[in-house]
Amino acid sequence: MDKCKNMTRRTLYWPNISRDIENVVAKCSICNSFRRQQAVEPLQPYPVPERPWQKVGVDICTFQRKDYLLVVDYYSKYPEIARLPDKTAPTVVLHLKEIFARHGIPEEMVSDNMPFSSRKMGEFAEQWRISQSTSSPHYAQSNCQAERAIQTVKNILRQMLFSRSLRTKLPVTAEQLISAVVAPRDQLCDRQQKPRRLRPRHEGAATAAS
Repeated sequence: MDKCKNMTRRTLYWPNISRDIENVVAKCSICNSFRRQQAVEPLQPYPVPERPWQKVGVDICTFQRKDYLLVVDYYSKYPEIARLPDKTAPTVVLHLKEIFARHGIPEEMVSDNMPFSSRKMGEFAEQWRISQSTSSPHYAQSNCQAERAIQTVKNILRQMLFSRSLRTKLPVTAEQLISAVVAPRDQLCDRQQKPRRLRPRHEGAATAAS
């Protein structure tokens, strides 16, 4: 809704423009399907490993009809991603070997079930002396570190293409179509300052007085 308002206000104006846009977006089924849902109850924090790459989370995600293997370090949150031609266990094992050859063999690997619970994956983990932990089949969120990393990686992939204004039928200048990628740290700083900017002055005064 906010992006629709910002895009329209750059070139057009009419009375009650904000209310009209809100009404249109609120009735849009596509917009509502991508709307953020109510957040679930947060999981209990996991113990931080003693060193980098000691414990990793692995998962498979799909982005724009392509499958990717994601491996994320529980210590540093560093992600590795590899394009998968298929999601079979031998293919996943091959890419895991390539990633572990670069960063070392982890002691523990946390994953969902398929194909990570397959016999091929079990043999690989045993040969490479990796302890395997799989999440509940009906509760993939328990592999929380990989789930978070998937959203981060998908946002990075989207930002590489969509960090720009789209050319539509609305009038727009060429300068407005130039990409303007925002650094993740800038986004984080802005997100942290936003609640402070929105806090009423009298609330801050009352807090200080108490």
